[in-house]
Amino acid sequence: ANVALPPASTAKIATALASLKIYKLDEEVTVPQFCTQVDGVKAGILQGQKFLVGDLLKALLIYSAGDAGCTLSIGKTSYADFIVLMNQVAKENNLQNTKFTNPIGLDDADGENLASAEDLAKLGMVAVENDFIKEVVKLKEFQLNSIDGRYSKTLVSTNKLLTDIPESVGIKTGTT
Repeated sequence: ANVALPPASTAKIATALASLKIYKLDEEVTVPQFCTQVDGVKAGILQGQKFLVGDLLKALLIYSAGDAGCTLSIGKTSYADFIVLMNQVAKENNLQNTKFTNPIGLDDADGENLASAEDLAKLGMVAVENDFIKEVVKLKEFQLNSIDGRYSKTLVSTNKLLTDIPESVGIKTGTT
């Protein structure tokens, strides 16, 4: 339970919690070029498109959209400062075997993006104390729309428990 391993996309729970510390759900964020090129799952959002923070959080938590997580991480602060904020979330919640190095959950070159199963369970419990997150992680799909309406895509949840186990209430899953 306390062995630190790569957290994969479960790290996006911390991305969501950190985002909620600095944004309001109805704030607009513009997609930077850098975030359209991240590795992993992407919603396919394009540079210059604008989205509501709440919608990017839904894309992050339902579809595991790394481009959404990246956009949230540099929309209001620097990328490095956002990682500090994610690690503050870990510290505030006594996650002793956790260190985040990116908002997406990708394994890093130094092998330092780590979390234990116990820490991730604690993080999940903290996350569902937030009403917004609690409702979002239950959703099986979501329609992501840009503010101008030029982008629209149905994003299906990566959490197979929602369809495979009746009455499952969800949380963020990850694969590495």
